[in-house]
Amino acid sequence: MAISFVLEGKFHTTSELLSINDYEHNEWLSEVQEFIKNWTAGNTYFEQKTSGSTGTPQTISISRKQMEASAKATIAALAIPNKSNVLHCINPAYIGGKMMLVRAFLGEWTVELIPPSTSFLAECTLKHYHFAAFVPMQISALATSKMGLSFLNRIDQAIIGGAAVDNNLAYLLQQTACTCYSTYGMTETVSHIGLKQINREGASDFFKLIGDNEIRKDERDCLKVKGSVTDGRWIQTNDVIELVKGGFIWLGRTDFVVNSGGVKIQIEATEAKLNALLNIKGEDQLLLWKAPDSTLGEILVAIVSSNELMSQVMDMEKVLKEQLPKYHFPRKWYINKTIYKTASGKLDRKRTYESVNAE
Repeated sequence: MAISFVLEGKFHTTSELLSINDYEHNEWLSEVQEFIKNWTAGNTYFEQKTSGSTGTPQTISISRKQMEASAKATIAALAIPNKSNVLHCINPAYIGGKMMLVRAFLGEWTVELIPPSTSFLAECTLKHYHFAAFVPMQISALATSKMGLSFLNRIDQAIIGGAAVDNNLAYLLQQTACTCYSTYGMTETVSHIGLKQINREGASDFFKLIGDNEIRKDERDCLKVKGSVTDGRWIQTNDVIELVKGGFIWLGRTDFVVNSGGVKIQIEATEAKLNALLNIKGEDQLLLWKAPDSTLGEILVAIVSSNELMSQVMDMEKVLKEQLPKYHFPRKWYINKTIYKTASGKLDRKRTYESVNAE
């Protein structure tokens, strides 16, 4: 296959890339090389660690057939042409990073390989990219600077995975000509099974299924999925969804539900609503979590990142309570300048809440 790689501005064939052994960022490049070596050797199974979306994190075996099905589904859904120029700047240790390489082999792409970080602009040498993949922290860094937005305009389409795209990031991305998609998926589904366009004409409020994936809800309203990417098996998730024609609306994780006096409050959905009502932009952040309560069992608590945002909340308290469902306004509010995130960019709610209590 006529795939080529760009590293530090130089073009390499597959064999040339595999022969590099003294590169400065050896750890991430070694991960790329190891996968490419196994893929080109024709390996039929690949081991990959899960993130815990469907239960306790573990190492699973994924077949080449599943990976090819996933890659073909993405290429078809986004109509990415053969011989495309693409940007690979996400961690190759995760399934998303590996799937960018699989898609590249199937599409005979030219792949510019960049070490995963939030400050990679200076290392990008191609003038135009048909496709790219980012985690929210990376594309947020781009969308908040003139240089970053100019760079995004050099990309036709981009997918964003690893963590949810919040209202603030979705707002920032309205400024770019790059068509951006939030993804829904996990290691067990070999990357994403659904795409939600978040800017430009065709933007949507739900995830559209790609490939031959089928979905259902269980008795908890949690998503189950089956398709070629799952090897024809039903995969059970802990994600609460609402079914719509052609896809689903993601409401949050079932373990992110607060049972407060019998009222079940979905943390992520309520958080998104508050972010929209408060019109939170820029560096301000709001995070919801749960705390034990002797009377109600659990209560919803909120943490904001600044005194100014707290003042805004207090000024708008009556309006917020009227706009939220009954009992969904957090019972306790805290200020903590540091809102922690996990290595993959997801909000670390438990750690942030614990850091407030430790003060």
